[in-house]
Amino acid sequence: MHKINEYEAPILAQRNDMKILASQVACCRHWEPHSHTGQGHFMPNKRPELLKDTTPYHSARSKRKDPLPRSTTNQPTPVKLKDPEDLDREQLLQLLLMTQEELRKVKESEQALREELEYLKGHPYEAVFQMCESKSKDASRRVVGVKDYQALYKKNGVGDSISVVGRDSLEIFKYGLLWARQGITFEELGIYMNLNRTTAKRRMEDWVNSLFPWAQSQIKFSELPEWILHNPEELQKEFPNHLFYFVDGTVLKIWSPKDAKCRRIHYSNKHGCCVWVFFIVVDPMGHIVYLSNVEAGHKHDATHWNECNVAKSLEEFYEDKEHDKWKLSLGGDKAYPRIELPKDWDLYVTMTAEEDNTKGDKDNHMVLDTNNDNVNDMGSEKTHDDMSDHDVSNDNRHRTPEIAKWRAVVERSIGSIKRWKILDNVAFLSRVKGPNLRKLLCVVCALVNHERELNQLSW
Repeated sequence: MHKINEYEAPILAQRNDMKILASQVACCRHWEPHSHTGQGHFMPNKRPELLKDTTPYHSARSKRKDPLPRSTTNQPTPVKLKDPEDLDREQLLQLLLMTQEELRKVKESEQALREELEYLKGHPYEAVFQMCESKSKDASRRVVGVKDYQALYKKNGVGDSISVVGRDSLEIFKYGLLWARQGITFEELGIYMNLNRTTAKRRMEDWVNSLFPWAQSQIKFSELPEWILHNPEELQKEFPNHLFYFVDGTVLKIWSPKDAKCRRIHYSNKHGCCVWVFFIVVDPMGHIVYLSNVEAGHKHDATHWNECNVAKSLEEFYEDKEHDKWKLSLGGDKAYPRIELPKDWDLYVTMTAEEDNTKGDKDNHMVLDTNNDNVNDMGSEKTHDDMSDHDVSNDNRHRTPEIAKWRAVVERSIGSIKRWKILDNVAFLSRVKGPNLRKLLCVVCALVNHERELNQLSW
């Protein structure tokens, strides 16, 4: 049987001109008093009198704060409209014509937007290309990687090298830039170009192969006057009469191959995954002058350098150049202390923090120690790659922390290369062959050089 709680009972009834106390409980059906008698029994069948003027139960005051009055400052000011009766016929007619004209313009604008929307459904990136053509510098670079792709298309016969039957070469060129910059899949690219996946893939292969000859002409060693021009004054103050190239390697992550031998070849202990590796050589302004072959990830940076015969190429290129007053030099990190060097070139490599602390008061341009022929520069036993004939004479090999800030230019150039998101597409990189990937990298490096020269950038 439900009972009324102690707060409801005093409000509902009174008995014998007395208010029912809060300690008493009344039955909700018969209003039976449940207060105890002197004998300890309840009083049966005694209904309480219900008085008309029941005394209301006093409740405690609420602790809730009173609401703040509403502010009228932010409310819009009502616009007082003129009564049409106050306007003459000519004013009413003029107002009607103006309203009809505005309505007509709105309908035309709506129709144009609907037509443009229907068109863009089949060409999602067309609006983006229109934005690029509007000379928006930042927008164009974000989308296709270059400031003005039409100017690049006309430069040095770049567009003439692209020939695809049944397609506009400029259209293939801009979609190739879009594919490389955004890293989209061939399925998505096929939707944009109204092609199937296989045909879109072939179009991009044609795009890379067509631009590869032009890209090769853009990546080459600098002539001596240009190299001197790209040598900053601050660098000359720290290293007088030195001309520097800087080298560094990087990786492109791929999926782990199912074949055990292939997986072992591509696995990099340093990065803990399967990768492609390559390195670049840049001048102090960040201009890429050399791109290596693309190799499997197990290959060390120094071994990769030696196998590419870069030292021989540098020596042959600058052999006939008059550079008596200049000391030609290479800069790198601690992975390159014993690489092969061109004849009469210097090598400057960075130092770790531990090595810098243990150096003491020695000269900053510290010559590598070769007293122990069985120990490499890291203190561990030499591998076959560390042991070579050029370990005998190290008079032109230096380890100095001052070169670190200047060597950072090659890191920034690598960062510019990796902004092309096709090099972050793991699915694509896992399926492409090394020589084809090297062609794509060559095109990307040439585009990076083009943008740097066009905008006179320095890293």
